[in-house]
Amino acid sequence: FTPRVLEAGLLYALTGEKWAVDHVARQIAKLERVYADPPHSFYREIKPFKGKPSAYFSCVHTALAVQLCREALDPVLVARFLALTHARLLEDRVNCPYVFTHFNAAHNAVVTHAISTAITALIFGAEAGHPMTDTLIEWGRDACEMHVRLGFDEQGVPFEGPMYALVTVEWVFFFADLLLRHGGENLFETLPGLARLPDAFRNLQLPGDIGLFGFNDCRQLITQIRMPWLLLTARHYHRPQDRRFWEHLCGSVLQPNPSAS
Repeated sequence: FTPRVLEAGLLYALTGEKWAVDHVARQIAKLERVYADPPHSFYREIKPFKGKPSAYFSCVHTALAVQLCREALDPVLVARFLALTHARLLEDRVNCPYVFTHFNAAHNAVVTHAISTAITALIFGAEAGHPMTDTLIEWGRDACEMHVRLGFDEQGVPFEGPMYALVTVEWVFFFADLLLRHGGENLFETLPGLARLPDAFRNLQLPGDIGLFGFNDCRQLITQIRMPWLLLTARHYHRPQDRRFWEHLCGSVLQPNPSAS
């Protein structure tokens, strides 16, 4: 229910449009209802809801959006969001150590869960007064290292499959950039495996940039991925070819798999 809230926050930052702020405000209220009395509130507010009672992508999307348009939000609403962050959004994942012990540790869900929590903690943890803020950020950092070390072979090819890996590395690169911007560790330098990924994922789409991604969980579509993190690797690794490849992907027409049913 929040796939576009981050976009709304960004649009406000760029244009000052009031409707964008209103959308962010609605999503804060929605998160409050979803986390009112979990797990029952999840089933009440999200229909149909399947899986564990956690909306971790919605939590981090909304946190980022709030930061982008905070100046235009009602201060009372911001205070409510901070209270929700302390009571629910970060508490939702205080058991993040399972990312290191789970039977499929380093796979997409446990890694993105830890990283999304770390990003929320990085932005609002201290202000919300959460006692585990520094620990949650550190777990996100360690999840990045575990994923890079155990999720790919020596050439940077993902073990789990390109579709899942692409979703996850987007958050790894995004967190690495945010951590550095907040004065933290430079994971682009301290995690050397990150530097292998741009070439590996580009090679998966060549020759012809047709797309070789296994999207069996997404109606068997095989398509290109925009890979916005190429903008980060272009800057941090001084790789202009990554920016050119990203521009090429953005200008390409996505073609469905003819054999898809």
